Amino acid sequence: MYRAWTAKGRPETTWELCEELAKRFYADEFTQAKSDPKVRKKLRDRVGAAIRRHERTRCATKLRVISSRD
Repeated sequence: MYRAWTAKGRPETTWELCEELAKRFYADEFTQAKSDPKVRKKLRDRVGAAIRRHERTRCATKLRVISSRD
């Protein structure tokens, strides 16, 4: 999911984007939830949370390069 988001150029995580990714990665659950907006929202929220979680992890583990000038 995170890779799909980064492949799109890391756009803002709008509800449309989250819904698109939910359809792709939670297809069965999304199909069952078509008539229930609350369940679709939970799936969108799950997608957004996954993206934010991976982004925080990525930022926390990013190595800082220190260069020395002679």
